[in-house]
Amino acid sequence: MATELSFEYFTTDLYVMGDNKESQCGIDNQDYVSKLTKINLPMVIREIACGLEHTLIVTNEGLVYAFGSNLKGQLGVENISVACSPIQVQGINNLNCIKIAAGEYHSCLLTDENQAYQWGDNILKPQFIKQAQNIKCGLNFTIFQDDSLYLYKNQVLQALQIHSQISDFACSAYNLFYLDNNNNLYLHPETKLIENVSNIFSGYHLSLLTEDNKLYYYQDKQLIQVNISTNKIDSSFSKEFAIVLDEENKAIIINLKTQQQKEQEIVFHAISSGVNHLILIGNITRGQKQDEEQEEQEQIQEDEDDSILEQDGMSPIINKKIQQDQLQNTQQNNTFSFSIRKEIQLLHSIKTNNKETQTDDDIYYQLKYENEELRKKDQQQKKNLEMQILFQKTLQEQINRLTQENIILKQGQDKNQLLNLIKQKQQNLKNLIDEFYKKQRDFLELKK
Repeated sequence: MATELSFEYFTTDLYVMGDNKESQCGIDNQDYVSKLTKINLPMVIREIACGLEHTLIVTNEGLVYAFGSNLKGQLGVENISVACSPIQVQGINNLNCIKIAAGEYHSCLLTDENQAYQWGDNILKPQFIKQAQNIKCGLNFTIFQDDSLYLYKNQVLQALQIHSQISDFACSAYNLFYLDNNNNLYLHPETKLIENVSNIFSGYHLSLLTEDNKLYYYQDKQLIQVNISTNKIDSSFSKEFAIVLDEENKAIIINLKTQQQKEQEIVFHAISSGVNHLILIGNITRGQKQDEEQEEQEQIQEDEDDSILEQDGMSPIINKKIQQDQLQNTQQNNTFSFSIRKEIQLLHSIKTNNKETQTDDDIYYQLKYENEELRKKDQQQKKNLEMQILFQKTLQEQINRLTQENIILKQGQDKNQLLNLIKQKQQNLKNLIDEFYKKQRDFLELKK
């Protein structure tokens, strides 16, 4: 008998990499993510943006979620210092977000009604700024585009005086760039950098594509070309790494220090970079919910499949009800460790089978205490290692300094010897000249 299908559900694969000290990559208990790592979220994501130590995402329904550091309210929630999983930004439930941007300690969004809001920098609740068509962020400023460009910094909004007709604009960490109608790129206010530019992209470093598909990024007051043979359509440059998408939407990760390039075989739909971390939107997974009878028959098989998937670093596809439950649990327990949740589920199953009397609260606090003790030990080990490294570095610096001082002293001694020799030569020459003049005078006296 055929199984009837009641509704479809979707999840989005996110890929993350880079600094994760404040959980800005959405991974718990890991300070740095050294390679592209997939995380699954129970929602469809259509927009992403990276700040210094936080990340914003927009769901297909136009809802805004955030995770990472909330040091100055950049996550838009109260009483939370760090969130390792997405939590919904408060105060914008009735807004349909179509674009987001993030800076050092602030975040902003643009609605489908062209309303621009910003929060962070110690302002928790999203504040309406102005009507706008586009928004982009530097580290400590935001640019709003309407009839012209507006700079918003330190809670002050001012129109920028730009004489050219602007076709596009982008922000780096500290600068504003724009294209005029002749495809000339300018550094604000009126410094012309390069001609025949087709696209410009915001990031810690500005990046651009020329009309002949050459890729450049702007660093230390110069344009640096990146040699990539494939046709390029998008790029985003962080402080140390860059992502480039080719025409097949496959990514190339570049280490800007070593210039090493690594091609990825996965297709990506959007990319974003912060100062030290990268986020990419991968595939959208489609599933279907079956009727209850079929679900009961397949439950055992699903449990087995789940464990296999988790071992491979993947999360199982989830139905709509589970999706809603997970999302609600995420909002209520955003600082709760993923590993603790899994262990609680396991212990709850053991307790049920063996009719133990220990409560869930006891298990929770016991696991939380053990997890905290492990975290403290790990932090102490890291501090000890850092102290050892610092001591070795200081000792090496002292050795280098003493060696350099010995070289300088030795050079100083040689210099003094050379000066004394020069003075002696000068004195000998002076004596010769005096003797010559004396003989001349004697000769003239004899001649008279």
